[in-house]
Amino acid sequence: MSETERVTVAAVVTALLLLVPAFALHTSPRFAGSLAGFALGSLAAALMVSLLIYPLAKYSASFRSGLSRFTSMRALLAFHAYGGAFGAFFAILHTGHKYQSLLGIALVISMLVVVATGFVGRYYLPETSAELREAQSRLATLRSAYDRTVAALASAVG
Repeated sequence: MSETERVTVAAVVTALLLLVPAFALHTSPRFAGSLAGFALGSLAAALMVSLLIYPLAKYSASFRSGLSRFTSMRALLAFHAYGGAFGAFFAILHTGHKYQSLLGIALVISMLVVVATGFVGRYYLPETSAELREAQSRLATLRSAYDRTVAALASAVG
């Protein structure tokens, strides 16, 4: 995971999260039914469906073996991250900020939750686990130094 990839996906997710509340400032009731809205919705749907390639490759050995000739799991995961962020972005643009039905609002919220948790899981959990391992190794070093000091003091006193 490169820093450029992290910054790119973070920018798209930030734009996505800022784009949703923009309905207070702008609404276009006819955009979702227009040709441009249809194109954005179709692109978003195609991206969302293509995201299923990664879980299929991850959990199906036969699918993975056939796909491994063309690409690596690392490349599929990168596509999964980028495609999810951009697919959600295009889906939000497709709505034209017209959130009138409870189903549409629920779908937008669930899509944002999935994108946000995927972003956190992909980019921040590995850092957190690395920091935890580092803290545990420091703790083990300090604990052994403490045990040596206690033993030295116990032998000096006794």
